[in-house]
Amino acid sequence: MHKDGKLRDSWLYRHLIRHEVRQEYALEIASELLTEPMEKEIRNEQLLTSLGRALHKMGIDARSVLTTNARRVALIGPAGAGKTACAAKIAAFHAMNGCRKVALVSLDNYRIAAAGQLQRCADIIGIPLLLAHKPDELRQAFRQLQSCDLVLIDTAAICKADTRAIEKLAKDLKLIAADEIHLVCSASRKEKDIVDLTRVLDEVGINRLLFTKLDETALYGSLLNLLMQLQLPASGFSHGRQIPSSLEDATIEKLAELILKGANPDIAQPAGRSEMRKKKPGAIKARRLSARSFTANKNSHLFHATDCTWTRLIKKDNRVVFSSAAEALARKFKPCRDCCKDIVASSMDDRRAKDRALAHKSNGSGRFTKGLSEVGPTAKIPVRSA
Repeated sequence: MHKDGKLRDSWLYRHLIRHEVRQEYALEIASELLTEPMEKEIRNEQLLTSLGRALHKMGIDARSVLTTNARRVALIGPAGAGKTACAAKIAAFHAMNGCRKVALVSLDNYRIAAAGQLQRCADIIGIPLLLAHKPDELRQAFRQLQSCDLVLIDTAAICKADTRAIEKLAKDLKLIAADEIHLVCSASRKEKDIVDLTRVLDEVGINRLLFTKLDETALYGSLLNLLMQLQLPASGFSHGRQIPSSLEDATIEKLAELILKGANPDIAQPAGRSEMRKKKPGAIKARRLSARSFTANKNSHLFHATDCTWTRLIKKDNRVVFSSAAEALARKFKPCRDCCKDIVASSMDDRRAKDRALAHKSNGSGRFTKGLSEVGPTAKIPVRSA
């Protein structure tokens, strides 16, 4: 008891408790780390190394989601966890590196525009997307994708009270023989909610935890608690909307850094983003407007500025380069709303002007004006007597 009392008074234990690490885990970590002598000059590095070693000794494991050798990877989770975004990030990562032939399969026929969002990503990346909602459609989809090295399966949102939907999901994943099933968890979601959800998903067979929305919180103790309670390996950390740079493989070292440092700027935003934010918005806009060429995917309907993230995701064989925005518009391509906001705004202004002209013409005011011009300035208009 005396030893536990001293540990509870230590700065490390108090730090872990503030970061929402459970008491039993905080005590175990403090007892492991505070017994080691540490030099002041390299204290932070030693703490990170020692914490990583302690987490490994406690049984925490990490398995890569980006460099996995699995052929069929399913992403499941509650609404708003980021399943569709993670599927797009993983697909884009492989498309950029060109290491594996990737395809997407969507089982989500409930959420409005879910397929449209994923279809847009698939078109830009240049990979196939198949929609399958029935067993026959699933079998047919995977027969078509036999040549693919990696098939990512996006699923409908799970509600722990909807037992029928969970049973259907379990049957679908068993039918397609998914190699890995990642439960996508928001880092800002309540720990108890995730634990309760996993209890009703026993028949689904979850074998990974993929944590998202790390940029929406500064307390990461719940990640450690979940990994300990569920005894599942972490597979990835997602911390933003950028594709694919905001998703990285989960490692014990990165988890230790999150717990020890809290809101780490390297995690809260992707590399290079902080420098961009320091610049004035006008400078960024001027840089984008100065782009002399635009690029599109021949299999898509959008064109992008040369410095747009989506441009880097387009395969070389599918790239169509335009010397100007006018050329792209003439070829019936539409501007990207992210990198071509000025062109989108200009197109909208032109459209509004045409609509006003059309409305002006259709309401008869044009004919009235024409009639007056034909009468002429010297013509006398008869006045009706009372």
